[in-house]
Amino acid sequence: FKPADLIVIAAKKSVGKTVLLNQIAFFNARRGNKGVLINLEMRKEDIINREIARIGEIDYADISMGKMNKEQLERYQKASEEISQYPVIISTKRGLTVAQIHSKLLMLKNKLGRLDFVIIDYIQKIRTPKGHSRQRELANLSEEFGAMAQHFNCPFFIGSQVNHEGITREAEDLENDADVVLKLRREVFEYKSKFIKTTHFPKLNGKEMPEDYATLQITKNRNGRTGGIELQSVLAFQRFEDWIKAL
Repeated sequence: FKPADLIVIAAKKSVGKTVLLNQIAFFNARRGNKGVLINLEMRKEDIINREIARIGEIDYADISMGKMNKEQLERYQKASEEISQYPVIISTKRGLTVAQIHSKLLMLKNKLGRLDFVIIDYIQKIRTPKGHSRQRELANLSEEFGAMAQHFNCPFFIGSQVNHEGITREAEDLENDADVVLKLRREVFEYKSKFIKTTHFPKLNGKEMPEDYATLQITKNRNGRTGGIELQSVLAFQRFEDWIKAL
């Protein structure tokens, strides 16, 4: 992604939007890129534990329930020490306005020296003034985040929840203002959750689609190609990987 790009990552509820956004943040931080991860609904401890599960290959359920064995505990400690060295700042304060986010980013840029990326999870959780149309306010946010991406000259990744038709929830203008739009799909999960209106089980190459099959659809790209990327959802380890299964 290019500096100043506004990148929207959209998905239906519980499909894995936060997993993907966290993975992008820590992938960059692990390579020395400095950035900020703003999550408006989770605790910092949970975000860090998800990353520990990813790089330590520890089942996230075992971490959450505190049921790790000796080997897992050793990997947990090693992963925790590695993450503590990452040049990423995690903010989990809820109910922030866009003005507060801007002020926070100015402060954190001074602290880090520069910003190589910003991730916000997710736009529907940003507090907007009362008495205004929620849809109009969320549409205005996309313009403001586009301006911020240019001001800080780094890519802004914005998470957004979509409705059952796959349209960005409450803020279609967000997709119009974005430089890149990525839509994450897990069709079997969506089928079982009744997020998609069909009575037919999803198919892949003429066979029943595996439950861990996912796609990342690049539906808009101002400076490049569109298309799809096949992924495997490994949610026990809180990550997505390249799809390599023989079907």
